[in-house]
Amino acid sequence: MDVCKNLDYIIESEFYDDVFSEKLVKIYCDYVKNNKENPKLELFNKAILKYVDDYNFSKELKNRIDVELVTSNKFNQHKELLEFVLEFFKTYKEQPLKVQTRWL
Repeated sequence: MDVCKNLDYIIESEFYDDVFSEKLVKIYCDYVKNNKENPKLELFNKAILKYVDDYNFSKELKNRIDVELVTSNKFNQHKELLEFVLEFFKTYKEQPLKVQTRWL
C-alpha cells in the first residue's frame, strides 16, 4: 500500500502511557484497513505521521481536542476525529522553535 508507506512506523511508535495517542493510532489503523481506496488516505497518513514525529503539532492538536472524551470507552466518532485531525493538519502553521538557554 504505497499511500500508507509509513503505516508500520506509525504503528510501532511508542507513546509511553499516552492513551490518546495510542487510541488515535488505533483508529487510524482501523480506518486504513477499511478504506484502502479513499482518496484522503494519503493526507490522513501525512497528518498522523506529523502527529507522531512533531511534538509541537501533537501538543497543539491535544489542546484543541477533548482528550478525555476521545479516550473514554463511549467515544465512537472515529471518522469525525480523523476529519478533525486532517483539517488541523491542513491549517497548522509551524512556529519556529524558540530555544532559551539560561546559564546559572
